Amino acid sequence: MGSIERLSHDQGAWNEAVRNDLVDILGRLAIVETEVQKVTGQGTNKSTEGQKTGRSMRRRQQ
Repeated sequence: MGSIERLSHDQGAWNEAVRNDLVDILGRLAIVETEVQKVTGQGTNKSTEGQKTGRSMRRRQQ
């Protein structure tokens, strides 16, 4: 958190730091997704659409 506090005075630098962190996170996520697909034998992740539909249906029921 110290690095974020140092950058807080400069919004542009803070935004850049957040963008860089997000790029790093997305890159790591892509690696994990690739490895999961290798293990499960999936070519594409078809469960994502079903999960989205399930979440929206649960919201409507509440």
